[in-house]
Amino acid sequence: MPRHLGSAPLRLAFSFGALNPAVAKLLAMQHDEEPETRVKLIETSSAEQMQGIENGDYDIGLSLAKAKRPSISSFPLWEDEIAVAVPVNSPLLTLDTIPLRELENYPLIMWAADGCAPMSEQIASMLQSERIAIDVAHEVKTFGVLANLVAAGYGIALGARSQFAASRHLEIIMRPLSGPPRPLTTYLLHSKVTSNPCAERFIERARRIAAARALAH
Repeated sequence: MPRHLGSAPLRLAFSFGALNPAVAKLLAMQHDEEPETRVKLIETSSAEQMQGIENGDYDIGLSLAKAKRPSISSFPLWEDEIAVAVPVNSPLLTLDTIPLRELENYPLIMWAADGCAPMSEQIASMLQSERIAIDVAHEVKTFGVLANLVAAGYGIALGARSQFAASRHLEIIMRPLSGPPRPLTTYLLHSKVTSNPCAERFIERARRIAAARALAH
């Protein structure tokens, strides 16, 4: 009989873009050190995530956005950065880094605002602040659709550098943006009002992973 049978799970809610290889390491550490506690992963929108943590429906949240509610605490775990995905035959591959202004010359595959916040919001804010005039060819809600459209030559895309860099097998290639990094920070969210020992131990493990990554970089 599994040791965790009948125990309450640790409810971990994640919003769009928050899962990456560092999260896999965190979940592996959780499983190795506390196998008796089940972890229930719940995919949700950013707004539903905040509401669920506040209401006690979720124990922990992972998000690309800081908490905006006074009852929720958030702290940064690790950083990625916004980068460009291009097809394998793109003339942009002659460049080591891609200037933002160069995006005006290509159709863009964009994350849909209604399903991909907060990543979609951060990318839109970056483009608006730099006054980049874009030609949106498609709006998508999944990485699979985005990768297929880019690989087929329907446009280029902006997103997380680590995800694009790990997707060479999908016939897309990552190029960094020119200039200073545009960070995508993953935050851990939890209630300031209620907690439980399992959540507190998970938070401590997350801090250990974050500290190890910071030292490695």
